[in-house]
Parts: sequence; structure tokens; C-alpha cells
Amino acid sequence: MSHYQEAAFYSMEALAEASNTSLSTVVRTTKALGYDTYRDLRKDMRKTLFKNNFSVWWELERSLDNFSEDDSGEPTLTWVARDNVEAVRNTATPQLLNDFKIVVDTLDGADKIGIFGTRSTKAVAFYFYYMLQQFSRNAFLLDAIGSDQLYDELLNFTSNDVLFMLSLGGPHFAKRTLNAVEFTAKNKLPTILITNHPVCPAVQHANITLYAAPTQRHYSLVPALTLIEGLVVELGKRKKSVALAKIRRIEQVLTEENVTYKPNFQ
Repeated sequence: MSHYQEAAFYSMEALAEASNTSLSTVVRTTKALGYDTYRDLRKDMRKTLFKNNFSVWWELERSLDNFSEDDSGEPTLTWVARDNVEAVRNTATPQLLNDFKIVVDTLDGADKIGIFGTRSTKAVAFYFYYMLQQFSRNAFLLDAIGSDQLYDELLNFTSNDVLFMLSLGGPHFAKRTLNAVEFTAKNKLPTILITNHPVCPAVQHANITLYAAPTQRHYSLVPALTLIEGLVVELGKRKKSVALAKIRRIEQVLTEENVTYKPNFQ
């Protein structure tokens, strides 16, 4: 009851491990609670999670409605930071850590990585694309030249590639993202999804989903960005020699072309 936000995404094995019990205990508990299967129990937990999370704009409105200090006199920056930290902690579940490795393996083995996000998630998508570009040549930002070209771009991908989709915010999800994920599924294109809501319709079409837990008091992209940064670091470690060479070359070119300034501390 205290961790239903995490448990809603646990497999039976993950729940048994997290609770220091066994699979048979999970099965008995499921039956004792009146459910035929653990899948049914988890479905109800996800419904509860859905009811207890408002839309993105309600969260934004609610955070803006607060004064610079809440009832306890705590500064806004302090409770916002704590809210973000708690969401990141809730994100790092045993199930996610297992799925995270699968996602890294998938991205590492792909010929091309197509990245797509709309509205507020477009910033997250661009950040992921930008970071991958520092050490990789196979990352592509979809929809960069206009929404009418999206499906033309998707048709350039094959089963050897992977589509990386972002759908955050719920329960109001961007239709273009949902349609794009459904299209990739119909065309049997490997698809990874990051969402912060269990009822996101794109989940049923994605090959694997990473869940970024929502904050409780304000709208935040921090949990999703934390996942992205984790992926970038892990992929960078796997491609260390290539990554370091390209990063050093980029640094040299940016300095030579007067794009950046490097102070001389001597």
C-alpha cells in the first residue's frame, strides 16, 4: 500500500524480490485479495495510480497556484527539489533497472536510432539527440523538418533500427505520438517508449517501456531527463574510445570556429 506507484509496474518476480518473499507468496496474496491473476491485481493498481495523478496542466496550475512559501514556510525551491528527488527515487525500481539494461543493449545494437517527442517532450527528445550526437553518428531527430514528413522518415527505418518515443504528461497524451507508436508497431519496427503514466495507450504498442515516476506537487521533466542521462552515460561507456575521440574533435572545432571560448588559467 505504501509503494503502489512502484508495485504497479513490478512483475511477479520483481515484487517478490522487493518484498523479500517468494513467487508463491505473491500468488497467495493475489488470491487472498480476491484476484484470479496477478495481472488483474496489477491492472487495478495502475488504475489507482491513474486516478491519483492529475493532468500535466493541472499539476502546472497547482504548482503556480502555490506562493513562494507553502504552509510550513518552506521555500519553493526546497520543496520542488525534494519532489523531484522523490520522483527519481520512485523511478529507479528493480523492474526499471532490469528494463534499463535491455534498452541499453537494444540502442547499442541498433543501426539507427530515431528519436521522437512532441510538445513538452520535444525538449527531452532534442536533449537525448544532442547528447548522442556527441559520440554517435546513428542518432536522428524525427519530425525536425515538419510534421508532414514524419511518416516519410519512419519508413526509412527497418527492423535493424530502433525508434525511441516519448509520451509524458497523461491523461492527455499527444495524438501524433500515439499514432506514430501504433504505426511503428504495425510495421514491426522495434520501439522503446518513455512515459510517466501507466494508462498511456502507446504502452501496448511499444516493445519495451521505461516508466518515469511522476512528481506529486508540480510538473517536472526531471525523472525522464534522469533516465535519458543514464542511457547516455551507459552508451558512452560502451563506446568510450569512439566517444572520447569525437568529443575531443568537437571541442577543437568549436574553439577554432569561435563557437565556444576556452579560458586560459595559466
